[in-house]
Amino acid sequence: MKLSSAFYTAILAASACQAASPFFIASTKPSAGIDRMRNAVTSSEIEQISKKSLCNLDAVVVIEQPDLEESDLDNFTSQFMFYESSHHTPQALSQPKDVAQLIATSCKSKVHKYKDGDSLASTQPVIRVRGQRNSLSGLSKSQRREYVNSLLHKLPLSSLQSRFRNHAIVITSPSIGFGYWTTPLLSSLIISFGILTPILMIAIKALLAISPTPKQPNSTLAQMPPSSLTEKKNK
Repeated sequence: MKLSSAFYTAILAASACQAASPFFIASTKPSAGIDRMRNAVTSSEIEQISKKSLCNLDAVVVIEQPDLEESDLDNFTSQFMFYESSHHTPQALSQPKDVAQLIATSCKSKVHKYKDGDSLASTQPVIRVRGQRNSLSGLSKSQRREYVNSLLHKLPLSSLQSRFRNHAIVITSPSIGFGYWTTPLLSSLIISFGILTPILMIAIKALLAISPTPKQPNSTLAQMPPSSLTEKKNK
């Protein structure tokens, strides 16, 4: 029971560590799927939103940067208040690792890996703007703000709005340290070690309690002296 409780606590702690990265999505066209999104962003949810709302847009821009924090997006997400649908999760419980590829696969298109100075076609289904993996580590607050601002505006918003009338923008921060702690895995481990293990231990204790006791030797014969046993055999 103590082991199970400790493991359960560790799983919850790992889950809490995972829930530290923001997720943002906004679309110029109304999307019921985006409006209904919650804190846990799943692959199946992205696939459904893509097929119903994103595939028919002129472009979907996906900005990826590990280790983003809620404060990094404060001055950026407010620019999308006039978009028809938007969803901002400051601390997503989970989110897919490769949202750009997931959207492209759902829409049967390819991912354009954007670089500075790239020319874009009038219709460019999925555009990925990717930050460096460890670029935020060790930066001061001012350096961090400068880097994030440069990343978010690598593809200027004014240019995006003028070139692609109907578009969506996604900001994702896939987790590095706890990418393998997916919601289904956490649920399975919690059920296995938090519920099934105590039930199994109770069952084992119950079986041990009803098991037959070893047969004891005849106490009367054990107390008789050897001479008496010999006489009894001769009779």
